[in-house]
Amino acid sequence: MIPTKLPHIEYVAQITCPGWGAELINLDGFTCCPDPVGVGPVDPFTWSTIAARNVSLAEEQDLDILTLMQRLRLHPAPRRLRLAGSVELRDRVNGILTQVGHTYRGTHQVKHFLPWLAQDVGLEAIRGIVERPLAGLRVATHTGCHLLSPYYLHGFDNSEEPVVFDALIEALGAMPVDYSTKTGCCGIGFAVSGQPDPSARF
Repeated sequence: MIPTKLPHIEYVAQITCPGWGAELINLDGFTCCPDPVGVGPVDPFTWSTIAARNVSLAEEQDLDILTLMQRLRLHPAPRRLRLAGSVELRDRVNGILTQVGHTYRGTHQVKHFLPWLAQDVGLEAIRGIVERPLAGLRVATHTGCHLLSPYYLHGFDNSEEPVVFDALIEALGAMPVDYSTKTGCCGIGFAVSGQPDPSARF
């Protein structure tokens, strides 16, 4: 998704991450995560297996995954919990993966770019390397529901009143602004599960 539709975001990440201490290595053979909303409810086992395969590619090279896609971050998190908590599911998944030469172990992290910046790099470090502060720029942030909810899976920020993205904007010298639909969701999860009414309310 990122290199196909949002190559400018990928480019910015590639040129800035080394300055924050991250060595980026592109993994050959990575596939779509796949979509946790479109695929997960329809076929949870296939969903789990494809996610586990992607993570196994990183594990084989002793790498964690840093992703720009919120859905990739959303996807392995609940899958990892299920795989870690169910030997039967993990064995079924690995039974498929061994046919293509891989094994899921669950030994490495999957992190989204925003939590990585806020938690691993840190706001003070970011302030310290800003050469051209974005003074005078007003920015409306939208963290996105796939990164915030549910908290028990992600443990990041506050899904009702997120503040981390705004803090990063301030660290860059700009001014975050508030707005009424800041925590809005498109409601597609309800829509694909056959519940159009609650979907429309989002």
